Amino acid sequence: MRENENIRTFLAIDPPAVILENIAGMQNCLKRSIQGAVRWVRSEGIHLTLKFFGAIAAADVEIISEVIAKRTAAVPPFFLEVGGLGAFPLRG
Repeated sequence: MRENENIRTFLAIDPPAVILENIAGMQNCLKRSIQGAVRWVRSEGIHLTLKFFGAIAAADVEIISEVIAKRTAAVPPFFLEVGGLGAFPLRG
């Protein structure tokens, strides 16, 4: 990648393996019951986006990573509860 290229960038949390396994199980059940043009995300690609930066210069990735590392170093571990299902795009 060239330094003057832009990269679609976000800050995310990877869920624990047990959550990804549960999501994969739900996906498998839904795949059997939902017909039509559905594009399924691989469970290992699922994450919780905290901040979407959009397109940033490749040269800025390291700087942003360093700032995030410094700002989050003192943040203690926390717990999240996962629940509910959704889809993109939302249908009315």
